[in-house]
Amino acid sequence: MRKILMILCVMVFFSMGVNSFARLTGNWDFGLFSYGSPPASGYKGALGGIAGVFNIGLGIDLSVEEDVSEIQLRIDFGVYSWENDNIGGFGDYNRLPLFIGPRIYLNLSDDVFIYGEGGFEISFDDFVVKETNYGFSPGAGFELRFGGSGVVGVKFRYHLIQDSYFTIGPYFGWKYN
Repeated sequence: MRKILMILCVMVFFSMGVNSFARLTGNWDFGLFSYGSPPASGYKGALGGIAGVFNIGLGIDLSVEEDVSEIQLRIDFGVYSWENDNIGGFGDYNRLPLFIGPRIYLNLSDDVFIYGEGGFEISFDDFVVKETNYGFSPGAGFELRFGGSGVVGVKFRYHLIQDSYFTIGPYFGWKYN
């Protein structure tokens, strides 16, 4: 729990510094109830296939030309939990992945974007024993922007890590300038 609070505090502090002092552009997004494929046999999502309790992300724009594409540096943190289906099994499987990497947006129109991303992932896992795993996570998504700063979208990410799994889910957020 202390790791979760520490990571969230660092992300909020980083965002406040970026937004207040550097005047860079970027976005915050927040997702609830993502689907996550079971990382091990005998497990299912905690809410009937829903494994993602929440996911929070921060993006900092690195490109200045918004008419063709955008490049962001992303920091995403999630909480995923799967329940054991087997009687006499080991218990819940919990993952707290931290993703750091670039996201490249391509605009299909003024307010409709698709993107691809890939980056380094550190996963704090609790399954039989607590351990930290490292891997790579490619992903893609679709995003709609509205009202000048509102954002809604859907993202897919494949977590290439010990006991690999994929996640897909909706998110909402806002862009800041």
